[in-house]
Amino acid sequence: MSAYLDGELAGEEKRLLDEHLASCASCSSILKEFRENDRLARQTLEPSSPEAVLDGMEEKVLGRIRPRRILFPMPLRIASLAAAILIGIFLLARTWEEPPPIGPAAPVATPSTPSLSAGVYRDESPLLATIGGEAIFISVANGAQEEYLPALQQEVLSNGIVGRLAEIRNGTETDPETRRRLAQMEAVFIEFSNFNAAEDLGQMETIKKMIDEYGLAEYCRAMRKE
Repeated sequence: MSAYLDGELAGEEKRLLDEHLASCASCSSILKEFRENDRLARQTLEPSSPEAVLDGMEEKVLGRIRPRRILFPMPLRIASLAAAILIGIFLLARTWEEPPPIGPAAPVATPSTPSLSAGVYRDESPLLATIGGEAIFISVANGAQEEYLPALQQEVLSNGIVGRLAEIRNGTETDPETRRRLAQMEAVFIEFSNFNAAEDLGQMETIKKMIDEYGLAEYCRAMRKE
């Protein structure tokens, strides 16, 4: 019966079975049942065609998607985006502002040096006023410190005091005492001229001792009183 259903019978065998089924209701019923079972088995085992699977798929998927409500209308979203961009540009521009102009640096304070034209030296004697040396003697006698030596040395060198003293002493001045005092002054100013800050430590003390030994400060004061 299975070979008959599968189409494997031919010739005389198939003719004899056809004659028997035509006259036997019981075998015909069995054959019919076999054919139904075979149809059901083939329908279960054979896969459905792609067209059958996809048929109606789009409608099913779209039916499951719930429409999403738009919270903000499109014009409002565009306006919000534009406002955010403008705020970002403003903040960025503030970070790129030009720095404030740098003014001239404040002058650095430097140690003051004794002024040779200060009021304390207004009463220079005619002779020492001519050579510009009275103020230097008084500043040293009044306690000028070592750090003032370079400024005093510069004053001596710029005024040419040593040369002018020598000219007065060897030329126009005839009084022996005045000539001796001028020579003492000349010796002190030569010490100023030869001062070397890198080598002459304690040079200010040496100059003070010479001024005290010669009594030059008192001599200057006495000449101012004349």
